Amino acid sequence: GKDNSHVLITTVRGYQSLRFDEIGYFEYAKESKHWCVILEKQRIQLKRNTTADDIVRLAASFVQINQQQIINISYLRAIEGKKCLMLPPFDQAESLLISRNFFNSVQDRFFML
Repeated sequence: GKDNSHVLITTVRGYQSLRFDEIGYFEYAKESKHWCVILEKQRIQLKRNTTADDIVRLAASFVQINQQQIINISYLRAIEGKKCLMLPPFDQAESLLISRNFFNSVQDRFFML
């Protein structure tokens, strides 16, 4: 069933409570040097000093796939080649590619499920 546990994220404005199942993935914006959390209808900037390690530690289902992206593997439908195909509502995400450095860790996590 759906995971209803919550995470409190630190945004540039303060704190926001999100359910794990609202989160599709996280993306690093190089220009602004922020991680963002990607929800179905919204993109929220996390505070500047948030690191990939901080995000991955929040939940076992958050897995880093490359330097700029961390996916919620609850929404991972398939991996074709290096591309992550996501379940709705995140099935429009185009650019979720697993880099070589992260491929084994993604595979490990995926096969454990």
